[in-house]
Amino acid sequence: MVSKEEFKKLLEKEKEEYEESVRTIKRVGLYGLGFAFLVFFVFFGFNLFAMFNGSGGISFNYNLWISPGVALIISFVFAFISGVIEAKKSREALEKFKEKIINILFDGYKKEYKAKGFIEWNEINISSFTKKTVSKNVSDLIKINIPLKNKEPSESFITICDCKAWSTDDIKKEKMNIISVRFDSEFKSNIYVNMDNPGDGFHAVKFESIEFNRKFKVYCDNELETRVLFNPKTIDDFLAMNVAKKDFKMLLKGNVLFASFGKNLFEPKFQKKSVEEILHFYDEAQNIVKFIDILSENQRQLKLKQQRSL
Repeated sequence: MVSKEEFKKLLEKEKEEYEESVRTIKRVGLYGLGFAFLVFFVFFGFNLFAMFNGSGGISFNYNLWISPGVALIISFVFAFISGVIEAKKSREALEKFKEKIINILFDGYKKEYKAKGFIEWNEINISSFTKKTVSKNVSDLIKINIPLKNKEPSESFITICDCKAWSTDDIKKEKMNIISVRFDSEFKSNIYVNMDNPGDGFHAVKFESIEFNRKFKVYCDNELETRVLFNPKTIDDFLAMNVAKKDFKMLLKGNVLFASFGKNLFEPKFQKKSVEEILHFYDEAQNIVKFIDILSENQRQLKLKQQRSL
């Protein structure tokens, strides 16, 4: 992964290109709007002139106002279409910008961006990962291969997406991200991290690291396997993630892992048009890379297999 300083330099270049494309789009939109009103005023002026007869009086011929009326309607339709096209092109420019930034951040990883069909939504909703219903309307869907220690690709992928979740008591939907990983083998232990105690058969597990115990509350129904997975190296890697306790949670159940870093990821703000407002992309990507490293380091425990060549 590139350093934060290198990322900032690349970000400045990409952001400058993005803003220039947006300026071009807005200029085209303004030209379209100006042309629409020019058409109207030409018709309006022509008919205003025609209202005056040769004797200097004014002739109120309502038929004369049909054409400027039609021109006004056409002008508004044209202006509306110009606005819609401008908004669409601006969104496309932003998505292109985000894709470039994400490719920079995850350079060296085998990945797919803006693809669909990676997450089993029913599986999430019937699991106890979230008490809310998760919407299928997602964005920023990224699928990244989990490399093995020898840097070869495995057959397992980590999938990250932004979504919205709600319950019957909610007034508005809550933004969140969901990370999912499917493994080839099922685990004996069901592990809950920073989630409510699932109930009978589960108990809290304490580790040697006081800092880890304070930041990550772990419940499981098979302590032996849980301690194998949460070895000293894994605990250090978890602590290296820059994430608050209230934001992170994880569930390992059967052969599926779900995790979340809280709010939506990779959302540019752009209020002040400063690069600083997009630097949080780096911290978010760094957490994901560290999480991928945790999975990669535990390739034996997680039974990760090398990807078969086609």
